[in-house]
Amino acid sequence: MSVEIAEPETRKPPRLRRPRAGVLQFLAIGYLFALVAVVAVLRLGGERWWLSTVALYLPRVGFGFPLPFVVAGLLWARSYRLLLTQLACAVIVLFPLMGLGMRGRQPATPGAWRFRVFTANIGNGAAGSAQVVARARSADPDLIVLEEVADTPFEIERLRAGLAGYAFWSSGQFAVASRFPIEDAEVPPPLDRGGRRLPRNYARLRLLTPAGPIRLYAVHPISPHSAFDELRGAEPTGDFTDELLTARVFDPRARAVLEENTERRVSQVRALADDARQSPEPVLIAGDTNLPGLSWALATLLGDYHDAFADAGRGFGYTYPTWHRRWLRIDRLLGGPRLRFLSAASDPPRLYDHLPLTAEVELLSGAR
Repeated sequence: MSVEIAEPETRKPPRLRRPRAGVLQFLAIGYLFALVAVVAVLRLGGERWWLSTVALYLPRVGFGFPLPFVVAGLLWARSYRLLLTQLACAVIVLFPLMGLGMRGRQPATPGAWRFRVFTANIGNGAAGSAQVVARARSADPDLIVLEEVADTPFEIERLRAGLAGYAFWSSGQFAVASRFPIEDAEVPPPLDRGGRRLPRNYARLRLLTPAGPIRLYAVHPISPHSAFDELRGAEPTGDFTDELLTARVFDPRARAVLEENTERRVSQVRALADDARQSPEPVLIAGDTNLPGLSWALATLLGDYHDAFADAGRGFGYTYPTWHRRWLRIDRLLGGPRLRFLSAASDPPRLYDHLPLTAEVELLSGAR
């Protein structure tokens, strides 16, 4: 008599439970709405609310941090239709938030006169006038606009000598070298703010180009750096991220410090816009605007002007800070209706803590 021995039953390991569709739908759609809300707060709040002012200067790549995790969850749960929401999230992060440019070089207008512009914040000459001159000349520009120039006779003369062959003008923190004659160059008088004098932080020049006069504004509104440094209660270390993310930003005193700093910057930008609006000639605005993408002041006060990188740039075009990583595009070239940008690029090497911005511009006839 044989006895059959039953083989032990083998159990398959339990399958991992997939996330519930409702939870993933909430996360996917909630993330999309959150990004839309961030864009709205930055664009509509901007410099009008102290907290959104701080957020304007933060590295915006952080808003894309949840994206790969939400996508992975949707793939695991096989919720393929919801992947469209994450595609929309990626578009929002890359374009409105991070400012990705896709246009690149534009075709020239037949018969239009063209010229090249170079602008840079040179950090009070920290890089040395020889490096500034070499960097500017390497772009072979027709017009050079420098901000944060060391206002000393020695440095000015070194710049003037290095840029021989250009018409040269300087005053305060600004220096302009032009292959076209310069007329009516001045730094306008300070603004009166309730008995206190506020420098306008821009210079106004008239350039006599072969295609007609152009009104140039070299600009550098007050930086938010001073407000962030004061909040830290310490000397600047060069790490701009730490200045923004420090918990001291949420100190009650932060609001007054940031609002005062922001009000001064917006007043300077408004004065610039009012001045440029009165020009009967094509307007070119060049320099360190200290206005990041989605800035309310940039869109509201200078929104009538074309942005060189938005019109003819490719990539992110970040110009600041350059010590470790860049995430802000604050150095700009803006043009009025008769100026059209054909190319724009912010390429290394840096000049102190900014990258220069170079653009090719064409001046359209009045009939156009």
